[in-house]
Amino acid sequence: MNKDNAGVLGNIKKETETGEDLGGYKALYAIQTIKSGIVPEPQVEKELQLLLSQIAPSSVSDDPNAAQQNQKISPILQDRVAECGRMAIKYGLIQYAESACVTVARAR
Repeated sequence: MNKDNAGVLGNIKKETETGEDLGGYKALYAIQTIKSGIVPEPQVEKELQLLLSQIAPSSVSDDPNAAQQNQKISPILQDRVAECGRMAIKYGLIQYAESACVTVARAR
């Protein structure tokens, strides 16, 4: 994905927002927009928080019910959470990186 290909980017975004997301493609789209630099650096923390709350709610909250849901995360979504952790480290968001690690460790 590239900032210069706004039409292609729009089509990809439209496809990921519609329908059921069995493969975690919505999360992958969000991760790739952060990696590609499409998301401005000041907005990265907000995007990572939103993404982690959608994939694994307990990673950003202290709710015990959310922690039980963590153990039901599919391997694909575990990989997406791990990638969020890597992105958090890249941008110096250590709290989110730690949360992502704990979430993946609980799920495995």
